[in-house]
Amino acid sequence: MSFEIKMLHPGFDLDVQVLSGLPVTSPPHRVAPVRFARAVRGPANASAPDIDDRGFTICAGGPAHGPTVGVTLGSTIHVRVVRDRIDKAAPLFATLPPNQRVVSIELPAAGQSITATDVELSLDVDPPPMPEECVALRGRGIGTTTLSVRHGSETGPVLAELAVRVYGLIVIPVAFHRTSVNGVAPRFTRAEIDATFAGINAIYAQAGVRFDVARVVDDSVILDRTGSTLPNDAVNILSHQEFRIVLNRAVVQDMLNVHAVPKIAGGFEGAGNNRGINADTQPGLVFNADPAAAPLRVATVAHELGHVLDLEHYGLGEEGKTIADGGTGEPGNVREDIWAHRNLMYNANSLGAPSRFERFPPGNRFKSSVPRCIIGYGQLKTATPCGSLLGTKQRAAIPQSDQITGLRAAAVGGVFKPTP
Repeated sequence: MSFEIKMLHPGFDLDVQVLSGLPVTSPPHRVAPVRFARAVRGPANASAPDIDDRGFTICAGGPAHGPTVGVTLGSTIHVRVVRDRIDKAAPLFATLPPNQRVVSIELPAAGQSITATDVELSLDVDPPPMPEECVALRGRGIGTTTLSVRHGSETGPVLAELAVRVYGLIVIPVAFHRTSVNGVAPRFTRAEIDATFAGINAIYAQAGVRFDVARVVDDSVILDRTGSTLPNDAVNILSHQEFRIVLNRAVVQDMLNVHAVPKIAGGFEGAGNNRGINADTQPGLVFNADPAAAPLRVATVAHELGHVLDLEHYGLGEEGKTIADGGTGEPGNVREDIWAHRNLMYNANSLGAPSRFERFPPGNRFKSSVPRCIIGYGQLKTATPCGSLLGTKQRAAIPQSDQITGLRAAAVGGVFKPTP
């Protein structure tokens, strides 16, 4: 009887004969002595993006036996190297294929091993980086290449691989509307607008996309509250009529229109539209401008911008409805794995423990534990947020798996622009 233990690099497979009683047909196991991870904890940071580690097989968008990370052309990012099954004293070296012109290794220096000192000297981010070792990569040319971590020297055996995709910068002009509702204006200064989009651009840097607030417009809408129990200054985004009124009001052509309103009814923070969702409504988004919730506001607007650029909820997941809500009483098809929780397009801005799907019949498979909700993105008020990852790898079982390719195509195609 035997089974095979396979290392990441096909040139260094290791066959181990074991008298174990296991079936002869036992599949090979891939052992990863080291792995890659996000370099920081807390909110998204353009210098330390999350990585797409959904599977270690080679696929479209991931031409490496390992994860994939995205970087904007001309920018520098850091990825963390974690020693899982190798001594901390073992020398590790970062290398790239010869003659590639996609990225350069900024740290460590040529011929030097990966060290924690490099992180402390090079990564100027807030919050500070994790204490583990990092590699700094700069995007030099559009395309994809593979970073290898080798043992002992720059020509030693490969222990881990990371695909790096470099994207050319796409700039999307934004018309930001401070939209008064029934005479009540949202409290939102230009400084708060700029700070919000700085946080959003830190998320979209992994996709090579930047949103530029080119115009700030003060406008207003009148919503009929006759006989309504809703606040007079709140927009009910579940009402298609009210959603349409706001998004069709005072649109600026050739720009992505973003509407900040004083309140949103129903416990929601925002909603985005594209022509595939509501064809009679201009593309754009509406969100709650509460200035006391800055991290929540960044997460909400970044998520809704994804919808404007044709992205669905992660894995096309939608929340189910209880019988009282007019549904079947069964959960929807929302994915509750860690990858879903880390994704920008997870269809909630915070993670529950247990999941918000607990309202469905006991025993359903969508309940989440406390550890599953700890994904390293800090706090939104008192809630644990989902993450800011945008998928780069094409996984067959997950619709819209390569989210970055999709949103970039939508941006180039101008789907965010209003119809005259």
